[in-house]
Amino acid sequence: MRELYLEGARMRGASKIIGMDINERKREKGGVFGMADFINPTQSNKSISVAIKEMTNGLSMDCIYECSGVSSLINEALEATTFGKGVVTIIGMGEQSTPISLFSLLGRTLKGSILGGLKPQSDLPVIVDKCIAKYD
Repeated sequence: MRELYLEGARMRGASKIIGMDINERKREKGGVFGMADFINPTQSNKSISVAIKEMTNGLSMDCIYECSGVSSLINEALEATTFGKGVVTIIGMGEQSTPISLFSLLGRTLKGSILGGLKPQSDLPVIVDKCIAKYD
């Protein structure tokens, strides 16, 4: 399923796609779909937001799709977005109630989404076809 988000971000013109997972096999798979960098949080003692800021030369990210739904990772995603225009879209379904740091939310937008805002009728068939073509 994450391949859909990678392909969708690439199709919408994302200039730098950074993936994150504790499964190292996702690194290679993500590269096929345009992922430029990869973070395995179990392989570093840095916070995710610090690692992302280092990968972007301190610029942070304008947009992050958070697929896990884990509250600590949602807060990290907020911290890793650009102050004043950063947007975190929560795609992953976590706990029904999730604590969010109000400090991290300052100057940023947090949205909930189903399928990352895709239009299933028009976008999904195109993205699925592109994903299948990458595996052929």
